[in-house]
Amino acid sequence: MKQYVTGMLLLSVLTTASAGDMGPQQSSSPCCRWTIGGELSYLRPDGAMIDYATEMVFVTPTVVTAHGSYVNPSYEPSWSAFVKYDWTPQADIQFRTTHFDHEFGSSVTIPDSLLVVNSTLVSDFFGGAAGKVLFDLDNYELSIGANINAFQSGWRLRPYTGLHYVEENDRLIQRFYRSDAAFVHYLTSRFRGIGPIIGLESHYPLFDRLTLKNDFTLGFLIGDADMRTMGDINDAPIQPITYIDFKNFDRERLVPYGFLDIGLQYDMPLGAYEAGINGGFKVIYYDDIHGRRAGTGPNDPLRLNYVTYYGPYIGVQIRA
Repeated sequence: MKQYVTGMLLLSVLTTASAGDMGPQQSSSPCCRWTIGGELSYLRPDGAMIDYATEMVFVTPTVVTAHGSYVNPSYEPSWSAFVKYDWTPQADIQFRTTHFDHEFGSSVTIPDSLLVVNSTLVSDFFGGAAGKVLFDLDNYELSIGANINAFQSGWRLRPYTGLHYVEENDRLIQRFYRSDAAFVHYLTSRFRGIGPIIGLESHYPLFDRLTLKNDFTLGFLIGDADMRTMGDINDAPIQPITYIDFKNFDRERLVPYGFLDIGLQYDMPLGAYEAGINGGFKVIYYDDIHGRRAGTGPNDPLRLNYVTYYGPYIGVQIRA
């Protein structure tokens, strides 16, 4: 997924920049206009915090095969909104925000297997495991952009720069159990950061009032990450499990950020206003946002280094 996101971002840059030099700035609309809009998205989170168990099956008394078990998140609803003000025909200021908050679960039962968590748990034999993960994303972005008509063709470009703030909370609950004992392990992580961004928004006319819209953003965030693990030994009254509790707060992190939006928009007059309906696919990407240790032995360590949200959306906007 990490390579896919990077490739999509590079493709977006090439397709919007390949037209050559831009023509003079102009705008068909007067200044001092407001645009407000909202989107309903179905996003799927991926990356860190989804590995909850390692299945180690004894093929022979001396040979063990191991593979990881992951929570498999589904596409869930989220929402975004923006407001933009054109203070001149060539310049504007925009604020937008996105919010996602959902919990997902999964479980596995393998007789005669050894389920291992990370170094916070001294391993023991368990017959099954269950994992539950919570993703909670709130981001806010303020940008200043320019309005450019490329080649006098109606192809509208909006290069912009600004600030992006994010608060991302993840929680992983791992439960290991057998007939005579159980153990619950909690891993929580939170990142809060702010940083500069640059981006390019494109509206290319296809026919009539239908346009191909494309928006991509790159930047980096500077912030603090808090992480803590906890074990619930009260849930193992028959045979307590040895574990190590640790916490690591206020770790400074530099987090690369990317955003990609590709879709279609149909504009129409609505009395004294202009309305638009749009839909497409978006990707929100944060790299190395938590920097946590692996929760399971053979699982892909690259998953620990990023969090991404991606999926389709539909939206409306009104310009006054």
